[in-house]
Amino acid sequence: MKKLVKLILIVVIIIENLQMGCMGIENVVESSARSSIIVSSKSLRILSGKNIYEQLGIASVTKIMTLIIALENSDLNSVVKVSSNAANTGEASMHLVEGEKITLENLLYGLMLASGNDAAVAVAEHVAGSIEEFVPLMNQKAYQVGAKKTFFVNPNGLTISENIYNKSTAYDLALITSYGFENPKFAEIVSTKTKSIQRENFGYTEFFENHNRFLKMYPGADGVKTGYTKKSGRCLVTSVTKDNLRLVAVTLCDPNDWYDHKCMYDFAFGNYKNEIVAKKDEILGKIKVLNGVEKFVNLVPLQDYYFPVKAEENMKMTVCAEKVISAPIKKDVVIGELKLEILGKECARFPLIAQKEIMLKNTFVEKNESYFKTNFNVLFKTWIFTVK
Repeated sequence: MKKLVKLILIVVIIIENLQMGCMGIENVVESSARSSIIVSSKSLRILSGKNIYEQLGIASVTKIMTLIIALENSDLNSVVKVSSNAANTGEASMHLVEGEKITLENLLYGLMLASGNDAAVAVAEHVAGSIEEFVPLMNQKAYQVGAKKTFFVNPNGLTISENIYNKSTAYDLALITSYGFENPKFAEIVSTKTKSIQRENFGYTEFFENHNRFLKMYPGADGVKTGYTKKSGRCLVTSVTKDNLRLVAVTLCDPNDWYDHKCMYDFAFGNYKNEIVAKKDEILGKIKVLNGVEKFVNLVPLQDYYFPVKAEENMKMTVCAEKVISAPIKKDVVIGELKLEILGKECARFPLIAQKEIMLKNTFVEKNESYFKTNFNVLFKTWIFTVK
């Protein structure tokens, strides 16, 4: 439960940061893309972008969300029985056969490395019972993480008709991908270059190589997904981690995506440095406590907070919290915020939590509860004896 609370809190940080004032696009790295963006995965500060809110087709980049839903709603060790519907799904494939049994974990590697459209259908049927039941989970999750212009109709990204296909924006995909990276298994799968998968039913091992060539093209590359359909054009989401800073880049409808991603990362890492805003458990302020066993409670960060800044940018931090709070106070509950400003603009707010639990101070009656009980019993017994 505690881990879940922390995960939800991290998501809140992401969504709030995206809505803050200094997220405006000051830099545009030239590219062939119809739409592009590069952001810091943790803070989601936009480092460069072009038409970031334009809704476009996303092809197999869809599978980023399919992976997220599977990881959050099913057991990786569960065994999937491949249906005829899944096995007969066309185009990119991990060569599933009807009736084959395969673990969900292996299926997810086939989904992301081989971009298996058949794997996507098998995942959807296993997790939700059908594609029709799985797709609402995808759309609900998109909305929950703030991807308000994302619309899924299937788990693999194939075009259904001229006007029916999965759509999103560069901005939304950066949001979704950054959310995914909060799950270590997501990070592990999307960074895998090659994978050998045992096909138990057929007695052989199949070797898969990741379609995402960027993993071998750029130092520190650790994700994420390629995509292409005639309707959507070339789509690419990548990530690179360097000096404790993970960046996520997205291009949509881009004929020269590999080169454009390289240029975006070169620009971002060349101009921004990941500065620490606050350290976990660092005392940043105090709040007076009413009716508590202690008079003050300390405000501390939940975790280390970082933010990418340029050399000429100065950060200003301000603690925002009530002056007085009433006991009882639970440990780790959010009781304040750390506001970050750069060049006079508010850029982000990070939650601050109570460093320790503060119990409610006993009142006079509570302090003397045992005394009253004891004496009441004595008085009552005396009264009974006297009456007799």
